Amino acid sequence: DCQGIIMSIQTKSEVFPRFNEFDSYGILHHMTYFSWLEFSRYEFFKYLGFDLKQLFLDGCYFVLLESNVVYHRMISGFNTYYITCTVDKENHTDSKITLIQTVLDKNNKKFITGRIVLAIVQNNKLKLKLPNDIILKLRK
Repeated sequence: DCQGIIMSIQTKSEVFPRFNEFDSYGILHHMTYFSWLEFSRYEFFKYLGFDLKQLFLDGCYFVLLESNVVYHRMISGFNTYYITCTVDKENHTDSKITLIQTVLDKNNKKFITGRIVLAIVQNNKLKLKLPNDIILKLRK
């Protein structure tokens, strides 16, 4: 049972918009947010000690079940931004991991909030319970 897991881990990844990520109006294109959030998710699992490439080679990988992005304000400059990533404690279950990600500037002004739900597939079968090694790393 994952109810007792302490999931106060939060990572913070740094991103910088590239010229090709802006639309013709000088606003960061909305598809860029998803790649930024994917990068943040990768950094989160790397911080926990997962070798995602090795997991994939072993036939075990995270699959995206749900993705939701809330737009708060536009990104229109070549500044450094930060993406926080943490486990959503209220929506976590034994079979799914829900992550909350937020894109901030250096003054902690919020630009984007993302929520994703992940499950584990192992040997092409959806796992109904997270493997114990993943649960232990979430307790870190």
